[in-house]
Amino acid sequence: MGIILTGMGRDGVQGLLRLREARGVTIAQDEESSVVFGMPGEAVRIGAAQHVLPPDRIAEMVRSLAKAARYRSP
Repeated sequence: MGIILTGMGRDGVQGLLRLREARGVTIAQDEESSVVFGMPGEAVRIGAAQHVLPPDRIAEMVRSLAKAARYRSP
């Protein structure tokens, strides 16, 4: 799982894209809640972010995925 939060630049975007291409879950913070939508916006623009969410929904998704993974573990 990779998460891009508010910020400038694009240094994390290629890593997020590689993670998505490897079938990992990728999330970017939404524009409405970002102080600076530069990096999350770039992740959305190039298709690296599967999900675009505000911080509270990001936390919910992380909890949900962690819970699901716990139940799948042997």
